[in-house]
Amino acid sequence: MKKILHLGNTLNQGTARGSALGFKLDSLLKLTDTRASNNKMTLMHYLCKVLAAKTPELLDFHEDLVSLEAGSKIQLKSLAEEMQAILKGIEKVKQELAASENDGPVSETFCKTLKEFVTVAETDVASVTHLYSHAGRNADALALYFGEDPARCPFEQVIATLLNFVRMFCKAHEENCKQAELEKKKARKEAEVENTQGLTRDQPMLVYYFLLQTLEDAANEPSALLEMRGRECCRAITKPETVERRKYEKAWWPFGADLIGDFFIRGWTTEKSAHRQMKPVHKC
Repeated sequence: MKKILHLGNTLNQGTARGSALGFKLDSLLKLTDTRASNNKMTLMHYLCKVLAAKTPELLDFHEDLVSLEAGSKIQLKSLAEEMQAILKGIEKVKQELAASENDGPVSETFCKTLKEFVTVAETDVASVTHLYSHAGRNADALALYFGEDPARCPFEQVIATLLNFVRMFCKAHEENCKQAELEKKKARKEAEVENTQGLTRDQPMLVYYFLLQTLEDAANEPSALLEMRGRECCRAITKPETVERRKYEKAWWPFGADLIGDFFIRGWTTEKSAHRQMKPVHKC
């Protein structure tokens, strides 16, 4: 409640409502009515995000209110009617007992049995009356705890409001979790796409030196083998979209298919001097 009050005062800062000391209980249900400019996030979603980031232990507050579902089925008006019916019933039994006592020996057994029943029933009725009175006081105390007038905001309304708020809160938190997971998946997918798009403009020289090193290591291999490697590279790059093609494109796209094939197909001859040059063997 304090977090919600602080959030409301922050939103209403600069207005007459910006320094409120409390709020009506039914305001809890209005958190879903206030939406962001994109119409996707409500104030309830934002509340869940704030709690998840700063006080995640409060996200499970509904676990302390597990009795709300059962409490929502209680109707004090119906209980009052049933209580009146019980009191009237016990009074009628007492009247019947008094009348039967004047019947003489004919009703002796009946009177004895009825007296035993009345003794037990009066004890049970007194116990039920005490529980009903206790429940009524607790119901009024619940409304007073939230600053509401029990006459204007009865027990049933308080319970219904709290139960709906808990359901809306849990739903908003679940939607936030799903949205966060989707954003993570989207970020991973974008990272994968970015990695498969190849090298940046600042990296062609790195590939160039890598190619030179590769060809230099393969200088002693037969020219036919080098030609085979070049053709393999060219075929992979000119293929339709395949894993093999993407693998080559990622490393060699700055040079183009012809130039890549030319790199691989050229043989290297090592002369006595430190100078190295490429000798064309075959072009794709």
